Amino acid sequence: EDLGSVNAQAGDIIIDATESVTLKETSPVSPSISVIRNIVESGAVGNAGDINITTTNLALTNGSIISTTTFGEGNTGNININATELVALDEINSRLQRASGIYIQQTDAVGNEGELNIVTSNLALTNGGVISASTLAQGDGGRIDINATESVSFDGNITAIFNLVGADAVGTGGEINITTANLNLTNGGQIVATTRGQGDAGKIDINATESITLDGTTSDGQSSGIGGVVVNDAIGNAGDINIITPNLSLTNGGRIASSTLGEGDAGRIEINATESITLDGKNPNNNLP
Repeated sequence: EDLGSVNAQAGDIIIDATESVTLKETSPVSPSISVIRNIVESGAVGNAGDINITTTNLALTNGSIISTTTFGEGNTGNININATELVALDEINSRLQRASGIYIQQTDAVGNEGELNIVTSNLALTNGGVISASTLAQGDGGRIDINATESVSFDGNITAIFNLVGADAVGTGGEINITTANLNLTNGGQIVATTRGQGDAGKIDINATESITLDGTTSDGQSSGIGGVVVNDAIGNAGDINIITPNLSLTNGGRIASSTLGEGDAGRIEINATESITLDGKNPNNNLP
């Protein structure tokens, strides 16, 4: 009701497609992408609604996005995705420089972010696919929860889950929680919680019932890895990294790291690997393991 009011609450977006939901570039001639978005515009006061998607397969390609965003005064909505077989995010749109992704973002706003929940059998991010919860203004970041019963895989440069407190932001970063059988980060795929502003980065919790593999780097030396970072000029602590799995493998430059370059403490790294930990090879672009 009264959705034209400056104080209105945006409605929820609900999609129920029994077989598949596909978002892709809409024109091979003019630069355009497919978008599902719930937004609070600049100057508005009110909360964004949720985005709820239920399907068998969800695919975003060539810069397409799903997002809930606030530019005004109010909280972002939640994004809830239940895809029984596959969620796939692939490619950066080279003309628009937009990564295919699922985003919760607060920009030039006052308010907290909602949660991003994905339930599926397999989650695959390739060639720049991104999942992100970023607070770039005043408010706390959203939590990312992923439950993929079979596998989670990130492959390629700028292919990642990010939870970010931006350079001008004041707030606490949200958590990243991943539960799966097998987690594979290759050729620069990453899971990262970072603070660039004033506030603690979120913690990262990963439970992989079979294995975790971090392998390889990008051509410019970016490692496949899991990290918590406080960057230069930031004020805050890096979050803890907790990993539970039978088998953990870091090869050819794969890394797990928590670091601080600003004002604050690095987080604790705790690894519980009941069967094996394998460390082999190094980053070919430098002398670091």
